[in-house]
Amino acid sequence: MAMTMEYLKLYPTTASGYRIELAKQSRLSDVLKFMSENYHEDEKIGRMLKAGCQTNPDEEEEEEAERAQEDDDNLVTAVYERSPCLIAVQNGTEEIVGVILTILSRREGEDERNGAGTAELFKSYTFKSKFVKDYYSYLAKMDEETGMHQRYPDAEAVMEFFAIAVHQDHRRKGLAKDLSETALTIAKCIPGLRVVFGYYSSIYSRKVAEKIGMVNLFDFDLSDAFKNDEGEPVFRDVDGDSVVSVMALEIDHA
Repeated sequence: MAMTMEYLKLYPTTASGYRIELAKQSRLSDVLKFMSENYHEDEKIGRMLKAGCQTNPDEEEEEEAERAQEDDDNLVTAVYERSPCLIAVQNGTEEIVGVILTILSRREGEDERNGAGTAELFKSYTFKSKFVKDYYSYLAKMDEETGMHQRYPDAEAVMEFFAIAVHQDHRRKGLAKDLSETALTIAKCIPGLRVVFGYYSSIYSRKVAEKIGMVNLFDFDLSDAFKNDEGEPVFRDVDGDSVVSVMALEIDHA
């Protein structure tokens, strides 16, 4: 996403030895590698969907894994190129140790059926992996049910905090909160943007959201929200907490 020079400064962190900056196009390959190694396998909604999947013995697992990786890379690239992406960088090594991807969605005309965030992303992409297609179809259903444009009819734009990841060796330093606060700072500078929101699936991520002022709009209990044709849960609980919280913060530009 093209950004003016005011966004290209370095942002402070609460943790010594790190900085946050807006990711430039030259760092896309680094972001893709980071997300592959630190987000996709650990992302809870995906793990719950995998746990509920019926395995297909005719499916070549290696080929499906390659298709899924290609889809993941293409979707992250699409998000990266249309909306602000912030990275936490370790000083000295210059390695990326944290990422927050956002999706900026603008209302089109007066149509209140406009999707926001993931719903728009899903409609514009042809998936190669069945699993990734199913994953994003459920996210899109959640996104449409959330209906941010309907909830906030005066908002010309909304921003979804789409994905937040921190390398396991650099956690518990406040970097997730720093990334979120910096994304919020940028959101406040975007004309017409009135709401930031996200889907939070762990107690830790919910606490980060609360610390930057987000409030819980409602919860999805994934173990009950979606059923297959046999009436069985599509998502299987993996750690005793199958709730995904929709959290949001209204922005006052005044």
